[in-house]
Amino acid sequence: MAKKVIVGDIWKQKGFKVVSTNLGGVHGRGLAAQAKQQGKITRFNKSFATSPKNSDVITLAVKGNAPETARINVGGKPQAYSEQTSGKNVELLKSEVKQLIQFARKNPTKNINLPFVGLGFGEGKPDEILPILREAEKEPNIHLISKDEATVKRYQSTFRTGVRSDKSKVSSISKNMPMNFSYGDQGLP
Repeated sequence: MAKKVIVGDIWKQKGFKVVSTNLGGVHGRGLAAQAKQQGKITRFNKSFATSPKNSDVITLAVKGNAPETARINVGGKPQAYSEQTSGKNVELLKSEVKQLIQFARKNPTKNINLPFVGLGFGEGKPDEILPILREAEKEPNIHLISKDEATVKRYQSTFRTGVRSDKSKVSSISKNMPMNFSYGDQGLP
């Protein structure tokens, strides 16, 4: 099977753009912030089931599903779920990607552009996340997207360093996030 990794700006690709989100609906960084700034998603678009209608965007929840996790409120405003207490994010991602695969099978003529969700800001471990993405990539119309340096520069404000609601610092771009990624980099078939 040919590897289908496209390097570049997801917003310039034809077809659906998959945007990773959190169940808190915050959309403060990365693709979620970009989609929010472009008016493509709102705080109500936080999972596959709540993806915007009549849009080229599909939202995929990648964090914030653990039953012990409460939404953290700061000054009465809901903030992101705490990644340090969200132990079920991998299961959440598996469930969301399964729905994406079902959608792809029902829409075989539509291209679906899937970034390396779950690896962006230090949340996921490649050995847990990449097998899930490889399952999705088996579908002929799902293509993995890896951002390039020009894309990072273009959207630099959305890749800024931040502090999560649980007060842990987050780097601007995770070492886990593939950039100009090739499967050989990870020793994957």
